[in-house]
Amino acid sequence: MPGLHLVGLLKRFGKTTAVNKVNLEIEDGEIMTLLGPSGCGKTTTLRCIAGFLIPDEGEIYLGDQSMTDLPPEKRGIGFVFQNYALWPHMTVFDNLSFGLRLRRVPRSKIKSRVDETLALVRLSGFAERYPRQLSGGQQQRIALARALVIQPRVLLLDEPLSNLDAQLREEMRFEIRELQKNLGITAVYVTHDQAEALVLSDRIAVMNNGIITQIGTPEQIYNQPNNRFVAGFIGLSSFVDGIVTGLDTARAYATVTTSDEVAIRVPAGSMALNQEVTLAIRPEHITLISDTSAEVPPDANLLEGEVIRIAYLGDVIDYRIQVGGWTLRVHTDTDTHLRPKDKVQLMIPAERINLISPDL
Repeated sequence: MPGLHLVGLLKRFGKTTAVNKVNLEIEDGEIMTLLGPSGCGKTTTLRCIAGFLIPDEGEIYLGDQSMTDLPPEKRGIGFVFQNYALWPHMTVFDNLSFGLRLRRVPRSKIKSRVDETLALVRLSGFAERYPRQLSGGQQQRIALARALVIQPRVLLLDEPLSNLDAQLREEMRFEIRELQKNLGITAVYVTHDQAEALVLSDRIAVMNNGIITQIGTPEQIYNQPNNRFVAGFIGLSSFVDGIVTGLDTARAYATVTTSDEVAIRVPAGSMALNQEVTLAIRPEHITLISDTSAEVPPDANLLEGEVIRIAYLGDVIDYRIQVGGWTLRVHTDTDTHLRPKDKVQLMIPAERINLISPDL
């Protein structure tokens, strides 16, 4: 039985459907990230799980217990808000002990519970400080500690790192992941930041327009996107439309021909002749060939193009290459030096090309 189970979850605001029949199983001890752009329904889903919003349809189970009609304080859930929501007039100790007092934890146990939780987030000795006396990173840790001190069955996190600077945000990703694994707690993390999702998650549920478009491990989501939205939202992709014009005898590879008659070899999968497809190609999966005599693997594509734009990104150079009537993005190391209008050859292994139905 999954740790947390959403069945047909539906939530409307007037005529707008924010969450549309979402089904999701989150295993006990797993960290699942709801990833998507603003307005896709991820925070609404989280708030339904917490009990802050009541779904119009559907059920929410924790283990074999339905939580759909329970008030938030009866669900055994810890919630970390985007803005931390610390009481400014209370000390750190009072912020953490507030939830324990509401749950009628004996006074004799409150101090030890608070001290233990502060030690977990590496802020022992901060109990008598006020939120205004803490840095952004320390406030974030206190907000996390307040959610953990009640010993919740599930931890919910709503974009908790969005107010931190880039360097601290990167550090906290690893800290949250390590803490969640050490505690073995089931967690649901909401973010629009793909890097956060890839670092933190056991699995990712990509949301768009109130629905889950794909669920998988970070590696599956990145390397095997099943639709154009996922391929474009997670990482960078160039998209090429074409028609299947050939299948080899073993049906291992297919030939996709673009509108300007460029033929591209791809894994056949379940494709059929004359099927319209979209190809998604990651910039790091394309190699620039400067030596025309270089050996090209038999299953790779060799294309000719022209450099039309260059961007220096620090660790890589981002080239835009015109190939026929479409543009490919190519990332190289910073030792590669090309100029606009340079002619180049591109090598793309067939197995590195993702096939996507053009209507998704």
